[in-house]
Amino acid sequence: MEIEAVLDGEPTSVITMDEELVELLTRGGISIEELDLGMMKKERRRDTPFMKLSTACEKLAPRMSKEDKKTIPKKWEILGDLVLLPPGSFVGEEWAAIGPALWGAVAASLRVKRVAMQAAIDKGPMRQSHAKLLLGEDGWVEHVQHGITYHIEVTKVMFSSGNVTERKRQGAFQAEGEVVVDLFVGIGYFSVPILKQGKCKFLYACEWNPDSIECLNKNLVANGVADRCEVRQGDNREVAPIGVADRVLLGLIPTSEMSWATGVKALKPTGGWMHVHENVQEGEEDTMGERMCAALVAAAAALGQSLTATVEHIEKVKPYSPRVNHLVYDVRLC
Repeated sequence: MEIEAVLDGEPTSVITMDEELVELLTRGGISIEELDLGMMKKERRRDTPFMKLSTACEKLAPRMSKEDKKTIPKKWEILGDLVLLPPGSFVGEEWAAIGPALWGAVAASLRVKRVAMQAAIDKGPMRQSHAKLLLGEDGWVEHVQHGITYHIEVTKVMFSSGNVTERKRQGAFQAEGEVVVDLFVGIGYFSVPILKQGKCKFLYACEWNPDSIECLNKNLVANGVADRCEVRQGDNREVAPIGVADRVLLGLIPTSEMSWATGVKALKPTGGWMHVHENVQEGEEDTMGERMCAALVAAAAALGQSLTATVEHIEKVKPYSPRVNHLVYDVRLC
């Protein structure tokens, strides 16, 4: 018996099934329509990127053990024409014995040209990437997201896909006429959107990692905003401008507290906005906000300024670890 799977009114495939099996299924209360849908879903699963990758791997390593199979990644990051695999992918002697052909199969399955493997981000102050290139000649990629072009050297700097909502949110700020100071600019994750889409008047970009600055300069040019940005290399506590900003970005986790006072100093004496990134334990969001506001008010007082601080909004960016979330506090000082 032939069963035709239909999606949105169009046939997608024809599946031949044994008549007796169909009769048994229908006797059990499963209609032909439900059977159509179930078979269609099964066919769909065969077409997922993970299934394509698994099939290619099985052809290369038909004798793989259950442990080997567990190291086939179920998720990855696509940046331009490069796939960035998570740490622990394809670990084991079976995979090592295949050699470069494995990375060619991965690239073909996921429709990319280059393959790299993520490593733990350096815990040092520069937060450097140690990803390893497995297929391809260099780690430079061009990645477009929400209308912003990012040039990234994946073996030297990180690009967190989990921050996508915050990059989009920064671009949506109405920042016309504003001066912005980004104390942890990186490759321009948040600064390029607020320059290009938020249309801020001018932005000071503070960064001490030379690899990030190289990417940042490319991104400023690629997005046509280099003429409205001044890059200041070094520790933001030493190189940030004073008394100029309407808005300050502090995009560092797990905490940016070491530069809270620097952010207040960068604001105009009349105050402004601070967007403060922190990793916060669930249930302690309000406590963190109160402590943050008290610290910012104290920093202003030390400058001879009488300002109040109010948390106007808390944005959840993503989970960071069990019961800990990456949050952004939108704080208004006036």
